[in-house]
Amino acid sequence: MPKKFSFRLEGVLSYRTQVEETRARELAQAKGVLLQTEEVLESHLGSQEDFRRDYSRMQEAEAVRVEALAAYGEYWDSLLAREKRLEALRREAMEEVERRRQRALEASRDRKLLENLKKRKWTSYIHETEREEQKALDEFSAIAYVRKDMNAPDASVDETMGR
Repeated sequence: MPKKFSFRLEGVLSYRTQVEETRARELAQAKGVLLQTEEVLESHLGSQEDFRRDYSRMQEAEAVRVEALAAYGEYWDSLLAREKRLEALRREAMEEVERRRQRALEASRDRKLLENLKKRKWTSYIHETEREEQKALDEFSAIAYVRKDMNAPDASVDETMGR
């Protein structure tokens, strides 16, 4: 009876599968952060556009006081500064997504390497098992043939007795 298939590196394969799943979760989290950052930036750009329209309407509608212009200028500067910070955060989030994507790909390659090795070992095991089974069947056939040959009456003995 052939021995049971056993992959010696099954523990390592299991570990690498866990690492791959962890890396995939980390990538998903980084993508979530990027998405949130982009949503905040979109919202900010919308607010910026709204302010620009309001400012244009105010300039067209009436004479603007110097204090109001100064306040609008300071607010516009703060909007631009916030936009720059949000753009920087978005770039950082994109870089983090790319780093985590690379780590996830590396973990996936490591797992696939071991899975391919396991498949090759399994194929080798199957071929070896089939070879051993065929060898056993050949031996059984040979034994059966010898027994049949020993139990059959010998034709030369029958002829010598005159039958």
